Amino acid sequence: MTTVFCFPHAGGGALAFLGWKHPADRLQVAPVVLPGREAHRDRPMPPSMPLVVDHVIDVLGPRLVGDFAFFGHSFGAGVAYALTRKLYELGAPMPRLLAVSGRRAPHRAPSWPSVHTASDEVFIDYLVGLGGIPHEVIRNPALLATFLPILRADFAVHETYDAPLKPLLPLAVSAFVGAQDPAVSVADVLAWRDITGHSFRARAFPGGHFYHREHSAAILEAIYDDMEGQARR
Repeated sequence: MTTVFCFPHAGGGALAFLGWKHPADRLQVAPVVLPGREAHRDRPMPPSMPLVVDHVIDVLGPRLVGDFAFFGHSFGAGVAYALTRKLYELGAPMPRLLAVSGRRAPHRAPSWPSVHTASDEVFIDYLVGLGGIPHEVIRNPALLATFLPILRADFAVHETYDAPLKPLLPLAVSAFVGAQDPAVSVADVLAWRDITGHSFRARAFPGGHFYHREHSAAILEAIYDDMEGQARR
């Protein structure tokens, strides 16, 4: 069975993929927990994407063998992409498919100014606009004080990552987006085709930036279909 390692949005952890299950049980979902949350809450978030990738390689270690794929949403898509590039550079086993969601392609300019150094008011307003922070957290100062440093650390890594475009990656890429995402356009996601020398497929789903919460089964089915399509080539 193929393992799909899933990388969450900024501030997210394994709970972001709670209940994710392939309709026919043909994929095994394996959430990746980054520093600063859940089981790794005692570890500070590394200050740069290369260091985040080093952490992930240390944690996953021998699990990155055999038949596996990556899925990352938003910030997690950047981590999955950077990790794939690192594995390629190392000559290590690579995923059979890189699935990116809710993030612009590396060479596309962001549509929003950087927010990780903005005031709390501006930062929170941006998160609320994305639908990425529950109102009960906003209304609870203690919870907000817990989550904001994690979110800022993730956004700092996300917004300062100078993602390379070349060389082209020798693997299939699938891209997903919410059709009403206020921060990432369909064109931003279609541009992921430029990172690969292999096949590329993109899909848009109804919803905003966190569209994937309502479409997990369809996303996993699409990942499976795209991997099967590669196997038949």
